[in-house]
Amino acid sequence: KHILFSLIMSNNSNDAENAVGIISKAPPTESEKKVTEDLRLSLIEYGLFESDQESKKRIEVLGKISTIVQEWIKETSIKKGYTDFPEGKIFTYGSFRLGVHNPGSDIDTLCVGPKHIDRQADFFGSLCQMLKVDSDITEVIPVPDTYVPIIKFCCMGIDIDLIYASLSYSNVDELNLLDENILKNIDKQSVTSVNGSRVTDEILNLVPNKENFRLALRCIKLWAKKRGIYSNLLGFLGGVSWALLTARMCQLYPNGLASRVLQRFFYVFSQWNWPTPVELNHRTDAGLGFPIWDPKTHPKERRDLMPIITPAYPAINSTRNVSHSTLWLLKKEFVRGLDITTKITKNALPWSALFEPSTFFEDYKYYIHINIWADDEESHLQWEGMCQPKQKFLILKLEQTQNIKYAIPFPSKYTDPNHEFSPHNTNYFIGLTFDFNAGNPKKAVDLTPAVHDFSLKVVDWQQKTDSMKIHVKYIKRKNLPTFVFPDGDVRKKKRRKRKRSSSTFKPSKKQKLNNGSTTPSSSSSENNNIDKDNDSVGSNNNNNNNNDNDNNENDENNNENKESSPNNNKEETPQTIVPNENELNELQQFDTDTPMNDDFSVSENTKKPAIKLLNQF
Repeated sequence: KHILFSLIMSNNSNDAENAVGIISKAPPTESEKKVTEDLRLSLIEYGLFESDQESKKRIEVLGKISTIVQEWIKETSIKKGYTDFPEGKIFTYGSFRLGVHNPGSDIDTLCVGPKHIDRQADFFGSLCQMLKVDSDITEVIPVPDTYVPIIKFCCMGIDIDLIYASLSYSNVDELNLLDENILKNIDKQSVTSVNGSRVTDEILNLVPNKENFRLALRCIKLWAKKRGIYSNLLGFLGGVSWALLTARMCQLYPNGLASRVLQRFFYVFSQWNWPTPVELNHRTDAGLGFPIWDPKTHPKERRDLMPIITPAYPAINSTRNVSHSTLWLLKKEFVRGLDITTKITKNALPWSALFEPSTFFEDYKYYIHINIWADDEESHLQWEGMCQPKQKFLILKLEQTQNIKYAIPFPSKYTDPNHEFSPHNTNYFIGLTFDFNAGNPKKAVDLTPAVHDFSLKVVDWQQKTDSMKIHVKYIKRKNLPTFVFPDGDVRKKKRRKRKRSSSTFKPSKKQKLNNGSTTPSSSSSENNNIDKDNDSVGSNNNNNNNNDNDNNENDENNNENKESSPNNNKEETPQTIVPNENELNELQQFDTDTPMNDDFSVSENTKKPAIKLLNQF
């Protein structure tokens, strides 16, 4: 393993053939050829290859966007008094540029314009207005307050992500984005924007066999999406990061077909010594004043948990959002992938086994449910674009909460068809696991500070309107809404035990022999004093054998998958605590949009763990 790791880390040049500490140049075996062909056929069955007609439509859409951009730059330049100005140009990056896009997937696009075009006033101003009035364009969502400011919209049925960079240039026909001189005298956000295309082009230059790379990457992207770990915003890996990891394996096995690349992918990264960075080439400094990723000179970057470094100057970490929780799940999925691909290469499993959907809504006993809505579709889209990337802030706050071990977000979003307030709603979920310290007698989890800070961060958005609402609460697995199970509720039905009524009390033999009396003792009466609410616990917790609710909960936990935890420790059932009057009065001043939840269950002197959360906003 140590020899393998040394070879992987030995990057000595930027050349794809010599740079990368090649492990094996062995040609593919007949068995690998067959398994790779099986993979290709399996991906076809999953519908990952678009038709020629769909490809032509994408080209048509890009042409239309280019025309709109040219018109926008011309009109804006004339208004600002410019008579001689260069034209704008549209570049692509991401999965479309790499050649691994799926039918229905979006197109990542970069608009390059002259320096007198302002991003905030013009790109998010006049261009947005032009897009909104075009009959072929819908769902225009400007998202200016992100690391890479972006406009999202749908053009002729195809989703577009459009970013902007102001460059100093005179002729767009001669514009080479890989030329580092184009980065001179431009702002930081333009550097970040243009680097999307620069990184994509560098990846293609650094892989030895583009076809093997593309087939392997299609598989990795499908696997990551199915397993719920494809999202840069929420702390997993996005398309660029998955492409970089796949490209690294292609460098190590330049003659390997996709099946070998994939098996080695899971083998290497299931054992990778994070936070050791993954890199395709050596980092270089072009001397233009932009910082490059280097934890030795930038102490803040030492906190990066899973650095995957981009190959174009200035090199950055593409996985800066990864948290302790998401890293744990990623490691777990790498191990699972290794086990399955090893069996696939031995013809013991089909490729479909790798792509089995995530069991997110079965894996955890408790969840955070984030519900956002607005009165109209346009406001809802803007509100959604604001709230989704802020979830990473909530995840970090939850990780810092006492007794919370992991907070796992789920990338999929859901619409509640029977929403109480608006059909324009979106629902997100975060799975929780706990790590109760034996030295903490209360065994309580107070979610209120984390949710409160997250809510404040969201509602302080300057463009928020009165119609934009958010509601955050915790929810048990058994109370998950049915709309998260579009294919039917997969939760196993728990077996309810028949509750023995005190009016039909049947004495034990020992009690019958006790002076012939059949009257239950006082302790027996206490044992039968059980709250009928499944979410509450009776006042006596010393004798749990007769507590039907506890037994039912234990039956459910035994039948369902164990809590997602590295050690699979058996977790005690948390119990809600009602806030006291002072806490309620203090927090209600923030609760401007949603009334207090009445579903709190009271439990006095309980020895069980407790979850406490006041609904915010």
